[in-house]
Amino acid sequence: MPAPRPPLGCAGRFSLAWARFGHARGAGYLDLGNFRARHWRPALRAVGLDYRPPYALRHTYAAFSIAAGISLFALARRMGTSVEMIDQTYGHLAPDADEWESGRLDAFDARENAAGGHVLGTRD
Repeated sequence: MPAPRPPLGCAGRFSLAWARFGHARGAGYLDLGNFRARHWRPALRAVGLDYRPPYALRHTYAAFSIAAGISLFALARRMGTSVEMIDQTYGHLAPDADEWESGRLDAFDARENAAGGHVLGTRD
């Protein structure tokens, strides 16, 4: 039996209420409304959390990644967006970014000086 065709939204595009996933027997569709009702809401109730959409996990992931010191460049690649957008949306979560960067550069400079100024394999 073929996978059900997702409903069409505005201008003939697929509705955002459906997400496409591949599996061993071909591609199928996940109805996000059913997922929320059958799995998401019961899981939130089970752990005592107020309702929040699954998309909120994206923000949690970004916030935790920044707190863990993941670079904005790496985070942008992982999340499929630009560094500029990550900075605009989550930059306020990294108030010590300048201090952290300065510390990293100082550590690099100390290693370079300890190695006679040739850490990168370059010579003047």
